[in-house]
Amino acid sequence: MEKGKHRHAIEGPVRVCLKISLAASLCVYGLRMACWIDQQHRARQCLFVIKRLWPPDLNVVSG
Repeated sequence: MEKGKHRHAIEGPVRVCLKISLAASLCVYGLRMACWIDQQHRARQCLFVIKRLWPPDLNVVSG
């Protein structure tokens, strides 16, 4: 089974998303969708989902 492998592979992109996003829950939601969409580009899909859901103004994170 690839359950353990799947979970481990997600941890990386999740950390990246947590650093650049304001709403961690939204990022995780987007990442879950991304896993269904394309398992090979989780991080990229996660960012794509966030950008589509969020207004451009909220994409700017200072600090």
